[in-house]
Amino acid sequence: MATVSDAKPWFAHGLDSPEFTQLEEKDGYVVRKYSPSKWVGITFSEHSWRDATSAGFRYLFRYISGTNQTSQKVPMTAPVLTKVERSQNAEGYSNHTVLFSVPREFIENTPLPSEPGVKVVEIPEMTAYVVEFGGFPSDRSFAKHVGRLSDLLLRDKKTYVADYYYTACYDSPFRLFNRHNEVWFVSTT
Repeated sequence: MATVSDAKPWFAHGLDSPEFTQLEEKDGYVVRKYSPSKWVGITFSEHSWRDATSAGFRYLFRYISGTNQTSQKVPMTAPVLTKVERSQNAEGYSNHTVLFSVPREFIENTPLPSEPGVKVVEIPEMTAYVVEFGGFPSDRSFAKHVGRLSDLLLRDKKTYVADYYYTACYDSPFRLFNRHNEVWFVSTT
């Protein structure tokens, strides 16, 4: 049964976040259908999720602070989403695209980025399998939950895009309690 709500999810802490409908709650994960969404992002080829997201966050924070073609400030949104493309090279680097969602009020007139490498990205409607966890995120915690979600989906005979996954972090580093992080696998059905 789908759950639809106009309210922002608690874990977005009042910030704009991508619209979704929760389709199902399974043992260990949820199934969500995300509406098409617009993001601003930058890609880094790194070994480490933490290194890539730290570097990407700095660029994207400058973008929302007015380093864009209209010098316009853009409100912060949640989550900081990172698309992790699984390593395809001998050195073990993965492409990490760090993304901030565009607030609803800027969807029609999104300020174009002015820094090299920062791009506007559109993500089409998708169904995602989502595992949620608390605490401060790290390469280790994401690896653990990627493995956990993979095992749960194998158990339930669910198919998903294997080339990449998303990590979602909803909290400022200054929030010490009730932190919320997610791993998303995109469904192939």
